[in-house]
This record gives sequence, C-alpha cells and structure tokens, in this order.
Amino acid sequence: MPPLRATKSLVVKVTDENDNPPHFLKPHYQEMVMENNLPGSCLLAVSAEDPDMGMNGTVSYSIVPGEIKHMDVNTYVSINPSGRIYSMRSFDHEYTRTFDFKVLARDNGNPSLSSNATVRIVVLDVNDNTPVMTNPPLVNGTAEVSIPRNAGVGYMVTQVKADDYDEGENGRLTYTISEGDRAFFEIDQVNGEVRSTRMFGENAKSTYEITVVARDHGKPSLSASAYIVVYLSPDLNAQESIGPVNLSLIFIIALGSIAAILFVTMIFVAIKCKRDNKEIRTYNCRVAEYSYGNQKKSSKKKKLSKNDIRLVPRDVEETDKMNVVSCSSLTSSLNYFDYHQQSLPLGCRRSESTFLNVENQNSRNAAPNHGYQHPFTGQGHQQPDLIINGMPLPE
Repeated sequence: MPPLRATKSLVVKVTDENDNPPHFLKPHYQEMVMENNLPGSCLLAVSAEDPDMGMNGTVSYSIVPGEIKHMDVNTYVSINPSGRIYSMRSFDHEYTRTFDFKVLARDNGNPSLSSNATVRIVVLDVNDNTPVMTNPPLVNGTAEVSIPRNAGVGYMVTQVKADDYDEGENGRLTYTISEGDRAFFEIDQVNGEVRSTRMFGENAKSTYEITVVARDHGKPSLSASAYIVVYLSPDLNAQESIGPVNLSLIFIIALGSIAAILFVTMIFVAIKCKRDNKEIRTYNCRVAEYSYGNQKKSSKKKKLSKNDIRLVPRDVEETDKMNVVSCSSLTSSLNYFDYHQQSLPLGCRRSESTFLNVENQNSRNAAPNHGYQHPFTGQGHQQPDLIINGMPLPE
C-alpha cells in the first residue's frame, strides 16, 4: 500500500483472409450499339469491387465460354483485365439484333473467389439496305406491260412492289412517278398501284414510258427505280384487273368439279345397271326364278285364272304352235313360257300345270284340259299375243 502500476503499449496486426468475393456494381449490363460498327471498338466497361486487401482484393475479368448464333462468343467480343469490353466484328442488325454473354470477375486470393454478371448488346438498325424492286419483274431495270387501248380512267396498269430489309422508318417505302408520261398515269404512294388517269382513244400512241421510284424514309434516304414501258393492245380485254390469281381457289374449284362429274357418272351407271337388271328379270324366266327363289314363300298359292289370260291379234308371222305353262308350286308367282316344248319347268309338277295351246288362225280352240276359248280375227297366218296379269308375253 499504496499499489504500484506500470503500462506497456502493444501493436496488434490483423491479417487479411480472402473471405469476400468480387461484387459487380450492377448484376445486368446493357449497351446499345449501332450496326456496322468498327471491329475492335470499345463497347462498354464493367466493374467489380472486392473489400479484401492485397492480392485477395485484386480483381481480373474474363468472358464465360459460350456460343452466339452457333459461334464462339469470343468471336463477337473480348474483355481486358480492367473490365473494358471490345467488339471483335462488325455487327449486322438484320442478322443479329441482340446477344447476351456473361463476364466473370475473379480475385487473386487463395483460394480464389469469383462472381459473374450478364451483359446484353443491342444492335441498332442503320439505313444501310437499298430497296429492291420485286414486281413487275425487271430485265436490266425495265419492265413491259400491256393494257387494252380502250381502257378507261382508273384502269390498273400494274402494281409496283419493293422490299427493304431495314426496320421502322428505314424500311417504310413511298412510291412516286419521277419521269415519263406522268400525265397519263398515277401511282398510289403506299401500295404502288399504277392506274390510268385518262382515256387513250384510237389516236393515242402505241407505247408510254414512266419511271417509278421506291424511296425509304431513313436518313439518309435510299431509293430504287424501275423503268416501265406500257403498250396499248387492241386484243386484250378491258376488264378491271383483279390482282393476282388465287391458285388455291382455282385448285379447290377444279377438285369440286371433278368430284361432281364422278358423282353424276356413278348415279348414271347405277341407274343403267338397275334398268338392265330389271330387263333381265322381265325376259329371262330362269334368272328371275334364281333371283327370287330365296324370297319368303307366300302362305297362299297363287293359281292362274281365266281372267289372267287374254289373247290379242298380232301382225308378225310366227310358228303354228306355242305352249304356255303356269306352275303354282314355284317359289314365286312367275309363269314359264316354253315355245315348241312340252317339258315342264324345273320344280313344277304336272298336276299343277296348265297348258294353253295356241295354233294358227284355223284352230281357235284352246287345249282341251283348259277349256278356255278366245276367238280373234285376222288375215293370213297371224299369231296372237299372250297377255298374262296385264303384261304382254315377252319374245
């Protein structure tokens, strides 16, 4: 007592550890670049910070391997260690409008830490494409069209079309007639339709010439021209032009017409075949029996009555004798006619058969077993027609 005290100053040094990865100021970068740029020009610069000290805080940059339009990204851009990005080629807006790639920032610590950021390059359009005439077809810059001599006012002579691969105002076209017989023609500035403005008449000259210009709205403006020769022809129809023909519509109409013709032909053939079959059933008793043999048998057998047979005179000379056989036991109500034959049809019993013998005019009596007579008059040797059930006997 009292206590004694002494002091000592000490210096504490804290060594750095690489515990902080590089940090980009922005996670996404975007840069607008005009097309047709010079290769090797600087596009933009990226930056990343690392709070570590010494080598742990020293950052270097590189392009993450990848592809753009199936080509290595390093053929499009490159980056230096300080983060400045350069173009490796001249960009074309019509081919590549935008492309993305990644930039890697890595420190020099041990172990090394890294991070990445996405960069998007937008290629802006430049009015670098001249309009190209596509209609009417040009030969050495000249097109020839024909119109009727009696074409009226407003007749569409032709339609001029041009293509411009640029976008926006750089690709919007306006059509004008710059030279030639402008007093006889006018053109729609938007769609390029060339129409007549007056009647030509019989005393008009045979050819007219105009120069049509298609001009875009870019800065500076680019243009293309077509030299059109208009011929007056008396052989062409003076109807108003209706534009390009719709080939699809013509194809559909042709197919429809062919289908309609085939359908009508099939109906005609079917009707003819049906009519032929009907005639076969009428005149061929054997075929009729075969055709109708499978029909359901009638519960009541139909027999030949006197009222069903009527004899009428005819003018054709035939044989002296005709035998008519009707059989009620057949599966149908058909009657069988056998000329000059006494044999019965197949499946017919003689007890159910009725014979009618018709001789010449000298013999007027029917078969004895039938007991039916029908007188008729005529000259010469005439053979009467036999009518059964209201139908004449077929030959």
